[in-house]
Amino acid sequence: MKMFEVEGKVVHAVEFWKHNPKLFEKYKKNGWKLELDDDPRITKLGKILRQTSIDEMPQVINVLRGEMSVVGPRAYVEPELQDAKKRYGKTITKVIKESLAAKPGITGPWQVSGRNEIPWNQRVAIDADYAKRRSILYDIYIILKTPFAMISKW
Repeated sequence: MKMFEVEGKVVHAVEFWKHNPKLFEKYKKNGWKLELDDDPRITKLGKILRQTSIDEMPQVINVLRGEMSVVGPRAYVEPELQDAKKRYGKTITKVIKESLAAKPGITGPWQVSGRNEIPWNQRVAIDADYAKRRSILYDIYIILKTPFAMISKW
């Protein structure tokens, strides 16, 4: 059930893959007109929200509903997974499956390890590694690193 529509609204829901793998609707803050960081139509506020990851805060709804965790691998949209399979071949399929073994998180290992500077295949490998070795101590470590990762680009 969509709570918000994309056009002209502040928050929207997009279908993402979660663990086991099942689809769920992840809530996002609309702070930009397009999702391309270099697009001149991005609002100034949207750029700040995006760079500091504050646009991820509506996902607390997903955590409360049990669809996401505070810490976990990144949630992926279907076109992103299909593109990765075309670009990286069958080897990436196993890594994607491993990363989907854990609930997706608002923050996670790739977000605190360099974010968008990391190539996609390395991001999903980092997430797969997290899914294999996740623990409360590792989650605490990621939570403590998250604020620094959020402001490092700002």
